[in-house]
Amino acid sequence: MPLSQEDVDSLIKRSQDEFRSAWKNKDAKRIAELYHPQAQGPAVIWATLVMSSDSCYFGRQAIQKTFESCLAHAPAEYELHTELSAEAANGEYLITRGFCSNSMVEKSNYERILRKEQDGTYLIYHEQCNV
Repeated sequence: MPLSQEDVDSLIKRSQDEFRSAWKNKDAKRIAELYHPQAQGPAVIWATLVMSSDSCYFGRQAIQKTFESCLAHAPAEYELHTELSAEAANGEYLITRGFCSNSMVEKSNYERILRKEQDGTYLIYHEQCNV
């Protein structure tokens, strides 16, 4: 059964809040844990972080390393502006799109797909941003 828009928004917000908390604490390991477990190998093309600079990071380890570098220079605070939040496959996937901004970047577009786990939580399955 499809999720209501209220449920979709709530689940996406929960995921965004977890990410924001890890970001604020500069915890790259925790951020990487928010990605789907299939992000464990370079052959997996879904659980990825794609940057518009034509860089693509596969696996939690590569994603963690990328965020370690990013967090060393990025401000702890950012504004998130959601333009789209939707579900697909009866709530199996959540899709969110929008942009974020901070004191260093005026506007960075993003798109994130979350996948539902057996325990009902959602993890980042694919993310694309233009940083």
